[in-house]
Amino acid sequence: MEGPLTGVRVLAIENYLAGPVATMTMGDLGAEVIKIESKEGDKSRLTVGPNHKGESNHYLSWNRNKKSIILDLKSESGRKVLYDLVKVSDIVVNNFRPDGMKKLGADHDTLSEINPRIISVNLSGMGPSGPERDTPVVDSVAGGISGLLSVTGEPGGRPIRPGPAVCDITCALYGVVAAVSALYEREKTGKGQNIDVPLVAAGVALMGYHISYYTCSGEVPGPMGSGYPFTAPFGAYKTKDGYIVLGPCWPRIVYAIGVEWLVTDPRFAETENRLANRQELDVELEKVFKNATTEEWLAVMRVEDIIAGPLNTVDRVVEDPQVNHLDMILDIDHPLGGSVKLAGNPIKMESIKGTPQAPPTLGQHTDEVLKSVLRNGDGEIGS
Repeated sequence: MEGPLTGVRVLAIENYLAGPVATMTMGDLGAEVIKIESKEGDKSRLTVGPNHKGESNHYLSWNRNKKSIILDLKSESGRKVLYDLVKVSDIVVNNFRPDGMKKLGADHDTLSEINPRIISVNLSGMGPSGPERDTPVVDSVAGGISGLLSVTGEPGGRPIRPGPAVCDITCALYGVVAAVSALYEREKTGKGQNIDVPLVAAGVALMGYHISYYTCSGEVPGPMGSGYPFTAPFGAYKTKDGYIVLGPCWPRIVYAIGVEWLVTDPRFAETENRLANRQELDVELEKVFKNATTEEWLAVMRVEDIIAGPLNTVDRVVEDPQVNHLDMILDIDHPLGGSVKLAGNPIKMESIKGTPQAPPTLGQHTDEVLKSVLRNGDGEIGS
């Protein structure tokens, strides 16, 4: 791939999700990403579930546009190769606990002595300091600590984890923003820097208006289903064959679906009334929406220019014409045979060119990196 990050070399010392998402995004933007793996490989390769030629769908989802090399960072010879790579690289990304990189001899203080221009991006769970710095954290735990799970789900129901790994992915994208910012600053200072983007902090950042709601009102916000705190109606409504999802649409929606009498109902006349009586309003609207299919209602919404869309299941997303027009479903040839369909990169830039490369097999590029990057001979690294 070519793009705005062409010429930038990234070393990925990662497992599972936040690290891989960050480095995949950099690869999508043109960076050369070298994924450093042990002989066992990224743990996500072994995730139970659907797979392609033995590669788990979890691993396939977050590792395109990378080169995989096998390197034992616990051995002296493996660390020597790492240090040689650091000399000719720009960014090192990891998603370990704070002391994880130090145990491998790959903490920022060590790496910056080798290359003062190196940028280290640490995507740990709790951050590098504080009373809980060593507490292990994954996406769902970060969602709990940050309050995200407390505002997700139906009112009065059990906390619900969002379908995607929201905290991990958010952490990764903040990490990319930070890394690119550090590259820009390095152009002015000539120096790299150490960056921390804790998983929990990323989750808290997502809670922006929930936190300000509490600090401004003293009231603790809770889950609202698919609703929205500041307007009603809003969210998903059951139709004859599925659901329609509405954006802000009052009062045009009631005229569009033939229940204009709701405009003068004192329960719904003003915004404050509708928010207080949200459930009653939803009941009235669903009585009408159940009488036609989602597509029939969407046709009405398009005529009236009302913000609305279908609630697609994943199979429909993969086949959606607009989604495919945006190149958001990639069909990538796999080195083990066949092809895999993966979600694409939403960033569309004139400078991004080329064909996305499949997630690499374990150690697929070890010899290539040795020869082209380090110009070493053949041989097993760090054994």
